[in-house]
Amino acid sequence: MAFTARTVVEEQGVSDKIQNAIPKYPRIEDAFEAVKWVVARSPERGHKINGFHLIKSSPWDIEGYAIITAAYTYDDDNVIISDIRISET
Repeated sequence: MAFTARTVVEEQGVSDKIQNAIPKYPRIEDAFEAVKWVVARSPERGHKINGFHLIKSSPWDIEGYAIITAAYTYDDDNVIISDIRISET
């Protein structure tokens, strides 16, 4: 059985939010990579609300980490992350 991951595309505003959060949350890129890994392989795991799927990263009690909630859509080939919210763990 072949396993394929979808291509994950993030809107520019999402990239900007991640970059702007790095000074406060030095490990934010790690958390976001984990979110992208999950949605690339199992996008149906998110909760569907108003035409988007929402998924939330796990809260880790690690300094420099944050919780990311991502809003995305997907098809057979791609996942488009349209927006994220970053919050304290």
